[in-house]
Amino acid sequence: MRKISLFILGVFTVIVLHAQSTDQQTPPKSRRFHVGIGYSFIQTDMKLTDMTTQSFWNGTSGEKHDFNDDEINDLNSREKSTRKYQSIAVEAGMILLNKPGGKWFIDGTIMIGLASANYKIWNNEIDTIEMVIKSGLSLPSFGLLFNIRYNFNPHWGISVMPEARYSFGVNKQIDDNIYGKIEYFNESRKCNYNYLYGNINLLAAYTIKGLTISAGPGFYTLYNTNFYKLERVNPANGDTYRTEVKTSLVPRAFIDGNIVVEWKIIDLLTLTAYGALGKDFIVRGAIRCNL
Repeated sequence: MRKISLFILGVFTVIVLHAQSTDQQTPPKSRRFHVGIGYSFIQTDMKLTDMTTQSFWNGTSGEKHDFNDDEINDLNSREKSTRKYQSIAVEAGMILLNKPGGKWFIDGTIMIGLASANYKIWNNEIDTIEMVIKSGLSLPSFGLLFNIRYNFNPHWGISVMPEARYSFGVNKQIDDNIYGKIEYFNESRKCNYNYLYGNINLLAAYTIKGLTISAGPGFYTLYNTNFYKLERVNPANGDTYRTEVKTSLVPRAFIDGNIVVEWKIIDLLTLTAYGALGKDFIVRGAIRCNL
């Protein structure tokens, strides 16, 4: 986290110095495009919707179990599952609509970067961690963000801000207390995951000079699938054992409160900060150069 903060600070400093130098030489003009760098952190409390386990012995399929609704509800009552997602992305976008004297403003941004995904299962009954799955900041991440605003006057307006993010990859840093290690057996563990997040925020916006502050409710969802595979080999005879667990999860909550601050520091440079708080926690920040 410290390295990420220092990296963002370094990029911000370089952009500010360059922008200030250029801004002193260039008269104000309409700037339609923007590029920059952004950071996101999303922490959500999840619940199971589907779960399947299956075992294999020397390649032969063994018992398969599809958990029914009662079993899923029982697991959700006993376990707390938390997903933490963070990403650093290059952002590029453009103003799609902003006519002089017009009421409408529409801006779109594409985000491409790297993400980390950490997943923890906590057993409430015995007060212990059952499983932790981690990854470094190495998983591909993609996103799309729009800001659609209607201005009643130069100061007040309303905004709709839809956003979507997708990430996928393989996590191999796994600490598993459910399927514990068997002494003398060789083993490998990995978890393939897909992460799709979407939200839409309905905000009241106030603008004064180069500063816009927006606040209001947000509605969000997240669809997370995991395919966990544990393979063991008995070195004494070469027998192989494999356990597969497939799970699907969604957030326990779906609504939060949002605040967005957009500050045009100078004509060439804009800083954006976003925070959402409810049962889950989301923050996002971006530094962009207006072209």
